Amino acid sequence: MTSRIVPFQRPVSWKNLRPDEAERIIKARAQNTANIIFTTHAYERVDERDILQADVYRILREGYVDSPPEIDRHGGWQAIVKKRIRGGREAGIVSVIFKESDDIIVVTVMWVDLK
Repeated sequence: MTSRIVPFQRPVSWKNLRPDEAERIIKARAQNTANIIFTTHAYERVDERDILQADVYRILREGYVDSPPEIDRHGGWQAIVKKRIRGGREAGIVSVIFKESDDIIVVTVMWVDLK
């Protein structure tokens, strides 16, 4: 009989979601593109900012969350997922997640390296 070592994963605290927890949840949910829902605003920004939908999927699957998520007006947790993409630019996806759903709502996309 062989044993598998399963790494400990701290339970998610939905009352006080930390950046690493939001990142872990978003990455897991983003593996299924059916879970990713774009708002009309996000679609407009994708075209305007020349950030492709494929970039959005990759950012959600591979990016990082470095600031604490905030509760949005609908009771979900809003987090900005960032990743350096083509041309060395860093893009950010403002996303919202809920405990009760596997959906990731893409609110907007932006370049975060602009000063």
